[in-house]
Amino acid sequence: MGRRQVVRHRVLVPALLGSNPSAPVKTICSSHRLLLSVTKMLPETYRQRYQEFRQTLERLQVLTSQPEFDRSTLKADTLTVQQFFQDQVRSLNLEALDAIAEQRSHSFHVEINKQLRLLAIDVMFLQTAKQSATSQQRLEQVSDRVSTLIRYCDALLQE
Repeated sequence: MGRRQVVRHRVLVPALLGSNPSAPVKTICSSHRLLLSVTKMLPETYRQRYQEFRQTLERLQVLTSQPEFDRSTLKADTLTVQQFFQDQVRSLNLEALDAIAEQRSHSFHVEINKQLRLLAIDVMFLQTAKQSATSQQRLEQVSDRVSTLIRYCDALLQE
């Protein structure tokens, strides 16, 4: 595989140093690392929105972890999470960030949007499941998808 080729898998996985075999591992001195961390920091309003989005996802996660839950409530809460992302997170002006943070945030936004669409499909399949084994499997898929979304928020908040 060439150095500039990118392979998309099911989830966005941050690259590790030296993960591309044809690219050399580069070390960063501590003063340069500090400069990078300062320039990559998100503005407080962005951090607040990502934190609020994470909290809506945590509420959804709590709902899915309850032994008995209302499936219609799960569907409504999923729609609320999707709407919050569209209205509050996706509307953030990423162009105001530095180029690296903009590109990274945009990549996460694309992945989050994809995972939210898949989450809606998983919830729909959960609602139509008749057998308890199928329902349990679908519920695990929903829970895994919500956990993935929370990890994406955590990664964005670490910028």
